[in-house]
Amino acid sequence: MNEHEQLIGCPVCGDQNTHIDDVAVKSPKGTLRGHASGEDDSARITVELDYVANHGRRHSIAVYGWCESGHAWTWSWQQTKGSTWFSQQEGTS
Repeated sequence: MNEHEQLIGCPVCGDQNTHIDDVAVKSPKGTLRGHASGEDDSARITVELDYVANHGRRHSIAVYGWCESGHAWTWSWQQTKGSTWFSQQEGTS
């Protein structure tokens, strides 16, 4: 690691054994633009045009993670009116 990198701990319990398995990008109108799933060579990347609700006027990005202690979370970035918002939702796997 260098000074520009940081280890991501679980936002629920702080466990440093975390995994990011899914990433989704949605268009402003709610159409799912791209979805990547998996954490090894068998990862799936799909581009779909299915409707998925999206709020705001620009694209959104969601990153889905979990820790080895059993917690799950979603980090989301949403752009609207010249601002970018970050949100975090927590749950358990």
